[in-house]
Amino acid sequence: MNESKVTYSYILLTFLKIGATTFGGYMSLVTMVQRQVCEIDRKLPEEELLDAISLASVLPGPIAFNVVVYVGYKLRGYIGAVIAFIAILVPAFLLILLFSFCYFNYGQTPIVRKVFEMILPVVTGLILAVGYNMGKKQITSWAQGTVMIISCVTIIFITGYVTILCVIIAGGTWGWLYFRPKKQPVISDSIKRHQANSLIITSISIVAMLFFFIIGLHFIENKSVPVQLASIFSGMSLTLFGGGYVVIPTLHEMFVENLHWLTSTEFADGIAITQMTPGPIFISAAFIGYKVWGIYGACISTLSFFIPPAILMILCSRFLEFLKGSKDINAIFKGIRPAVIGMIFASVPALGQTISFSWISLLLFLSAVFLTIRFKLSPIYMIIAAGIIGLILSIYE
Repeated sequence: MNESKVTYSYILLTFLKIGATTFGGYMSLVTMVQRQVCEIDRKLPEEELLDAISLASVLPGPIAFNVVVYVGYKLRGYIGAVIAFIAILVPAFLLILLFSFCYFNYGQTPIVRKVFEMILPVVTGLILAVGYNMGKKQITSWAQGTVMIISCVTIIFITGYVTILCVIIAGGTWGWLYFRPKKQPVISDSIKRHQANSLIITSISIVAMLFFFIIGLHFIENKSVPVQLASIFSGMSLTLFGGGYVVIPTLHEMFVENLHWLTSTEFADGIAITQMTPGPIFISAAFIGYKVWGIYGACISTLSFFIPPAILMILCSRFLEFLKGSKDINAIFKGIRPAVIGMIFASVPALGQTISFSWISLLLFLSAVFLTIRFKLSPIYMIIAAGIIGLILSIYE
């Protein structure tokens, strides 16, 4: 493809529009990119987009967001990737800032509180349904089912970010031992070089993640808020596999259970707010950052969360064929994916404990589970309906 046919303004305006209008999870965002960039504008072959999805699926971070960065990179190189990065984030980020300001200043008024009381069961039911749908697709053997159950129980009873990290590492190690082919194919010298380069990049990423995480823990004691936010979110972003919903138990363990920066109710409300915005659920980092350090905290948290996996996506794009075809990597992810699904299930009781039980909240929870599993209904419609119910109830109480 001739890069001169794609202008920077095209990338900016296209992804601003997609970022402002796409609700319903990462596949909705990917579908919009395919429709606009590949099908309507014909700026990128569909094969390139499929390659991006394949690569993003085996790397940490938000899948759809990484796909967008890859598309920007393919359209106009590094500058195109930066423009796509900014454009896809800005709409959701600005909405989160607005909602965060309103929530932390007016969120405890009776009307707003009642609205969130009705929204929370829907969000909790949505997460349960997402875990079910993912498990139905990814869990193909009793061994993977066992990993999922062990992961879920471990996260519920042994809290902490280190526990989550250990679960991911254990799942990947088990997958490599259990699923890797017994007979390894003959590997050419060129592929060996690709393997070595990929191993170097992966090692650098892991070391960087550990560095940021350890430094973050150090500065927690020293009360340096900006570095805390940057280091913790950077390290965290490089350990999250499996899409947006896996971020929920990780964030809950870190910022509610360990750091106590948010209450369980505030955290659950923040997840509900992110469901009302376009873009990835990872934008919840802005909500947490805003609570901790205002607008500056929101900016630092968001950039720290999204930049590391975006850089890793671009770096690994040159090793795409190896990453897609590696039997060892595929085996590792057969162990990681059930562990991640177990983590998603573990977040359901964590959020569920914040729900004020009533027959209406129970009905909303069950309806969200049913409508998501049976009809694949977009979360935004269920959340709006629950908010309206909460508004009506607050008027008549």
